[in-house]
Amino acid sequence: MIWFERRRAEPDGSAGVDALPADARAALDGLWSRHGIAFEIQGAKSGDGGNVHFEAAYPEDVATVARWLFEEWSKYPDCWFAVARVEKVVFCRSLRLEGEFVGGFVDSGALFLDVATQDEAHCRRRIHHEFFHVFDGHDDGSLGEDAAWTALNPPGFRYGDGGLTRVSDAAAGTLDSASTGFFTGYATSALSEDKAELFAWAMRSPELVRPLAARDPFLAAKWDRLGAMLRAPCADAASPFPER
Repeated sequence: MIWFERRRAEPDGSAGVDALPADARAALDGLWSRHGIAFEIQGAKSGDGGNVHFEAAYPEDVATVARWLFEEWSKYPDCWFAVARVEKVVFCRSLRLEGEFVGGFVDSGALFLDVATQDEAHCRRRIHHEFFHVFDGHDDGSLGEDAAWTALNPPGFRYGDGGLTRVSDAAAGTLDSASTGFFTGYATSALSEDKAELFAWAMRSPELVRPLAARDPFLAAKWDRLGAMLRAPCADAASPFPER
């Protein structure tokens, strides 16, 4: 994640989505009309018991990420949104959760995205990553427990203490070709992060991760398991999750 500040007028969050360029507004309107997802550009916030802090996002950053969000989420079948039940997306910057800078997080149907990043590839992956957290929390009602998934890990492996313990480690989010059973170091931090990382990398860069899964039976088994999870609620709808 690349965090940065720019020398320009501070936004106050009052303009909202209506102040975005026409194409960005149209992108968000399309997601609203199809899936009922609301979009907000909120002003600075410090609340929820001191756990969540963020600043108002720059409209030009929101416009850029709104276009990426539309492009990535337009790949999903309606059945994924029916499971995930995303209610709203909040665009912000300098997003902190329990004191740690994060690129995004989900809370009770709301998805918070920090749009202050220059790294397009990372941001597009994050869009998939955060969506999967919402999907994963609703498909069976649990993010933290999945005995069938845990059984696919290398013998003796134990997940870490959660994603927040690794967000300050820039290397944790990069592709790790030497790891066994995981695409990134961040995936080893928690079961939910493992699933979300696999989903995000497979959706955005299948050409990079297929060779890793081809020589790693643990990754291959997880890929197949995730594909089955994503197909389960969709009946005859085609799944855009790539075959390994």
